[in-house]
Amino acid sequence: MTEEERLGTTHGDKAFDGLDYAKIVADLKDEIAVSTCPCAVLSSEIFSVMRHDSIERFGAAFSEFDVVPVLFVRNFPDYIDAIYQLLSITYRTSWSIEKCLSVYEGAFSLASRAEAWAAVAFDKRIRVINFDGIRERGVVDTFMREIGAPIGELLLNGKEERLLVSAPAYLVAIARALRQQGRKEEEIDKVLQGFSRLAVAEPQTNLPADIRHELKQKYLEQLALLRASRSVVGLEVNDRSEAVLAAIDNKVLVDDLAGAVMAISRALAAQNVKATARSSPETRAETLGSALRGRLSAVASRLRSLRQVLSATGQR
Repeated sequence: MTEEERLGTTHGDKAFDGLDYAKIVADLKDEIAVSTCPCAVLSSEIFSVMRHDSIERFGAAFSEFDVVPVLFVRNFPDYIDAIYQLLSITYRTSWSIEKCLSVYEGAFSLASRAEAWAAVAFDKRIRVINFDGIRERGVVDTFMREIGAPIGELLLNGKEERLLVSAPAYLVAIARALRQQGRKEEEIDKVLQGFSRLAVAEPQTNLPADIRHELKQKYLEQLALLRASRSVVGLEVNDRSEAVLAAIDNKVLVDDLAGAVMAISRALAAQNVKATARSSPETRAETLGSALRGRLSAVASRLRSLRQVLSATGQR
C-alpha cells in the first residue's frame, strides 16, 4: 500500500478508490505465503471507517483465512478532538469543527460496523476493546497482548514515552488564528515549536460544550448497542473509562487566540508554582545558612571586641 504506484489520491472511506484492489490482495497473500508464521496481522485505520460493501469485499478476498476482527473504540468527543488537532497541526488544514464532524460522521456507526466485521469473522464475532479503559497500559501493549504477540522489545524498545499524544488545544487555536491572518506555514511552525515545550497539565478541548454533550450521548448510545449485540465480545467499561467520560464535561475550552493566551498564562503560572515548590527546601536551607553565617559573624565580632576589652583590662 505504501508503494508509490498504489497510493491513492483520497483518504479514509474512499482510500481504495482507483487502486488495483485485486493486485494488492494478491501481493499481500504472496507475502503471507512465504512466511512460516501461523498468524498474519493486518492493522490499519482504514478498517475503522470502511463501508459495509468494502468489508464484505475484504471478507470474500480472505475467505480462506480465519478472520478475527479486533476493534478499539474511543469516546466520540475525545476522538473528534484528536482528529481535529491532527488535521490542524500535522496536516495543516483550516477545517472547522463542523466540517470535521461531517467528514468523520461515518465513524460514529460503531454498532453497525462491528456487526459488518463480525459477519466476515470465522466465528461471526468481533473482539471490541475500550480505548478509554486501557490508557494507562497503552493501546500498543494491549493490542500486542490481545493477538498473543511477544511484547518485550517489540513494544517501545525499552523507552517510557507515551504514544498517541494529541497536541494541546491551545496550539490548535494558535495555528488556526495565524492561518486566518495569512501567515506562512513556516512561521506558524516556528511559533508552535516554541510553545510546544510548555507543559500543560489542565485538560483542554477545542470542542464547545454543546458538541461535546451531543457526541458523548451518541457514544453512550453506541456503547449500549455494542453491549447488547451477541456478535461483540470483550467490551468492558471500567472505572478508568467512566472517569474519562466524566472528565469530558470539565475540560477547558480553548477555541480562539484569547483562550490560547489565557491557557499559556495558566500553564506558566502552574510551572512557576511547581518550580517554587521544588526549590523551596533548598531555598530555605540557603536562606537559613546565610542567616546563620551572618549571626556567627556578628558573634565572632563581638567575641573579638570582648577579647580586646578583657586584654586591655588585664593589662591594667
